[in-house]
Amino acid sequence: MYFKVVYNGSVLDVLDTLRFVRYDARHNNIIGCDEEYAEGFLSSDRTKAYRIEGMAINGKEFDTVVLVRIDKAEYDAIKPFRGQTKEEIIDEYNKMLIEMGVL
Repeated sequence: MYFKVVYNGSVLDVLDTLRFVRYDARHNNIIGCDEEYAEGFLSSDRTKAYRIEGMAINGKEFDTVVLVRIDKAEYDAIKPFRGQTKEEIIDEYNKMLIEMGVL
């Protein structure tokens, strides 16, 4: 299954796997867990945790996002541009065109 992570109408990330996590107050750390105990899930680069409405909040609160199921084609189309500004996307595209000899 594939998902896109949406916050305030913007796509923050795309995921091919949900890695569920919870906050461990004893060690002040985020740890992996089963879905039934989850307070959130990790971003694709594993540097940020998000939560969806209805997930428990037992300590550290994560940004609440909308998780939308998508197909592989949409995942493949979004993945290369995840987290980039429009300018960064344009720069990458121009760089690709230069490398291909089009520009």
